[in-house]
Amino acid sequence: SDAIGRVSDMRAGYDHALARALTLAVEIGGWRGYAGYQGFSLESAARGDLALMIRDRPVIDESLSTAERLRALASLAGQPEDVQRLMLRELGLHSGS
Repeated sequence: SDAIGRVSDMRAGYDHALARALTLAVEIGGWRGYAGYQGFSLESAARGDLALMIRDRPVIDESLSTAERLRALASLAGQPEDVQRLMLRELGLHSGS
């Protein structure tokens, strides 16, 4: 939809800025000598030591909740066998054909 497209477009800019801020935080941690940041300096990103990217992710999570999965499993008993197989496959619980 248009809304999802707009959110995705905005995320690209926000994610880039967040990745840059995190990179700077690690560089500053190394420069200040904080524990766990040894080996990093203010030049770490320029040297390519801090390649950071935020992975693309869905705007709306379309996966089933645990409760929804349990309800679907509970409804299997009254279904024909072919429907049961299809439901199990959709839930990721059956690898057969």
